[in-house]
Amino acid sequence: MLSNYPKSSLSLAVVCALLWSCGGGGSPTQPSPTPVPTATPTPAPVPTPTPAPTPTPSTDPREGLAPGPVTRFNIKLHSVRRADGTELEEPFPADAEGYRVIPGDFIVFDSTQKNDAGEICQWVNDPEWNVEDANRAVDRRPGGNPFLLRLDVVRTGRFIVTASVDGIRAPQVIVVRSRVP
Repeated sequence: MLSNYPKSSLSLAVVCALLWSCGGGGSPTQPSPTPVPTATPTPAPVPTPTPAPTPTPSTDPREGLAPGPVTRFNIKLHSVRRADGTELEEPFPADAEGYRVIPGDFIVFDSTQKNDAGEICQWVNDPEWNVEDANRAVDRRPGGNPFLLRLDVVRTGRFIVTASVDGIRAPQVIVVRSRVP
């Protein structure tokens, strides 16, 4: 009969070999320590500077002009455009009865205000344009610049243009006659 001793020695040797191959160094009876998660530092938020408000551009057309008061005011016929788009050049057609235009023309009058130093200057109230037009030869066309008078010539007739600003009347009295060519 065989002894159990060699079997148990053999079993013990197998168990030791298995344990030896499972981990290298250290005691097989103590578990390996579980790694502890380390806290990653969160960077502190960098405050974003609040941008300075962008100044709203001024829409006042007086800004940047010399100071008033207005002491001189002048008006002139600025442009004549025919119905076909042709722009007439200065000097505009005229005769003893005034400037000559025809129905279908688009005409623009311009004005300039100046102070005592002769500089284009600030004003208080927008210009007041007066069109004496008994024959209703023209219709006013709207525009965004109060220093321009825009007119459509719609029929034959004679009309007179004058203007004033801040109580200063332009010395020019512009006479225009609309005739069929």
